Amino acid sequence: NDNNKNREYQEVDQRIKETYVAHSRAQKTKVYDMYARFLRWASDRVAPNGIVAFVTNNSFINANTFDGIRKCVAEAEFNEIYIIDLKGDAHTSGERRQREAGNVFDDKIRVGVAVYFLVRKEKVAGCKIFYTAVADFLTAAEKKAFLHQQKFADLRFEHVIPDANYNWIHLVENDFESLLPLVSKEVK
Repeated sequence: NDNNKNREYQEVDQRIKETYVAHSRAQKTKVYDMYARFLRWASDRVAPNGIVAFVTNNSFINANTFDGIRKCVAEAEFNEIYIIDLKGDAHTSGERRQREAGNVFDDKIRVGVAVYFLVRKEKVAGCKIFYTAVADFLTAAEKKAFLHQQKFADLRFEHVIPDANYNWIHLVENDFESLLPLVSKEVK
C-alpha cells in the first residue's frame, strides 16, 4: 500500500532494466522483486571464477515473468547453472498439488522453492544448464532430509537445453509464433 512502499535501488534497478527487462517478452514490472535485485547485484559482483548460490521460489525456472533473467544468466553471464527444484507450490491444485506436496519451509510459504548455483568460469564460452528435482509426494521433512543427506556430486542432474523462449523446463513444442495474431500487443 502507499504507506509501505518498497525501497528503491536505483543502480540495481537500472541494471535490471538494461538486462533482464530488455531481454524479456513478459510483463516487465514484476522483475524488480528483491530476489531479482539480489541476483542482479550478485551477478555484477561475482569474480571471473565464482559462484552465486541462492534459494528462492522456483518461478525463476518456469514463469514467463523471468524469461529475461533466464536469457541473461545463460547467454551472457554464467557458464554453468545447477538447479535443485524442491517443489512445494501450494498454488496448484488436484493431482499436481499432491505431487508438489510439502514446502521445504514447513508450509509457511505457498510458493515452490529451488536452490540455484550459477557458476562463472573465466575463458569458458557458452553455458550448460543442469536440472534436478526431488521426488513427487515428499513431505517438508523428507525434502529437508534429502538436502541434508545428498552430496552435490551424487545428484543426478539432467542437461537442459532451453527453447527459443528461454524456457528451461516444461518445454512444449508448438508453432504459436507462426500463427496469425488475433490481437496486437502494441498499444495504440
